[in-house]
Amino acid sequence: MASADDVSQQLAFTCKSEFPEYVCSETSECWALLSTQAPPYVDDDSKERAPLDLVAVVDKSGSMEGGKIKMVRETLKFVVEQMSPADRFGLVLYDSNVYKIGDGLVRMDAAGKAKMLDEVERIRTGSCTHLSGGLV
Repeated sequence: MASADDVSQQLAFTCKSEFPEYVCSETSECWALLSTQAPPYVDDDSKERAPLDLVAVVDKSGSMEGGKIKMVRETLKFVVEQMSPADRFGLVLYDSNVYKIGDGLVRMDAAGKAKMLDEVERIRTGSCTHLSGGLV
């Protein structure tokens, strides 16, 4: 077990694309896997995990129809269920429009989790993709 002194307190992000190279003069789809790794958990009763603020930005355009949007809903439900009462969660959906769900970050107490799980369950695919709108 690592001690608190041995642990780096930073998140690590990695991104792996489907192909090692892409031709810039051609239009093609690019699939990538983004992974996040948190610092190792230190079993130390004197320390609690710092509260987490997390905002999920979700593409709900027509291209997400079927299994893709179902997988997004299941993943978001898992994330919400794992959050502690001190954590806060926000949700932004986009297709050809941008939808900010609620009034910002929602505390993940029992009522907040129920509200966000309900919102996640209601996610349905829409029209075209307005990626820049979802990021703004």
